[in-house]
Amino acid sequence: SNVRAPAINTSAFVSQSSYFWSSTENADSPDQAWRINFADGAAAWNVNKTNTYAVRCVRMGDGPSGPRYEVEPEVVRDTETGLVWQRHALSTTFSQAQAQTYCSGLGAGGYTDWRVPTKKELESLVDRRTSSPVFAPAFTGPMGSSNYYWTGTLAVGQSNSPYWRVQATTGVTSTANTTGSSSSIGYHQVRCVRDPTPDPQSCTG
Repeated sequence: SNVRAPAINTSAFVSQSSYFWSSTENADSPDQAWRINFADGAAAWNVNKTNTYAVRCVRMGDGPSGPRYEVEPEVVRDTETGLVWQRHALSTTFSQAQAQTYCSGLGAGGYTDWRVPTKKELESLVDRRTSSPVFAPAFTGPMGSSNYYWTGTLAVGQSNSPYWRVQATTGVTSTANTTGSSSSIGYHQVRCVRDPTPDPQSCTG
């Protein structure tokens, strides 16, 4: 998240605690479940269900009908968010700056406006009921050596300019340094994204 302590909209949500339960079990251990830390936005998957944390209830709204993902040879369209994703990710690992350069130069699907996704955008692809990988079969590409994917979201309030990353095997979110000693700088895969193309009929002028 690009806000911290708490990493949530305090105008909309009050009475904040740090940790909140989700209803999603650890795909590899049914005695554990996912927990979100609203102090910094980090998600943990290996939390024993016997622990006690806060909960924020939710109800199902009206969602889109039909399949969530529209798959094309080089891109995947998410019908829930409208975002267009690079379908096939490289096994190559990049520094954060290299990931930004790679996405800005990508031409997948004939588009040239690709970028590194935000933390929230990349997490929207994660299905934490599964593991290794946590991304839908619509998304292809080999698992890289780091098992992490970059986001373009800076983790505020920390040294060495860390950016958020998502682990492809578990869906866990954490940070990786982008400055400091060479041995501490993160190198990860990236799956680029682009914003939805506006409907021409909605444009004026």
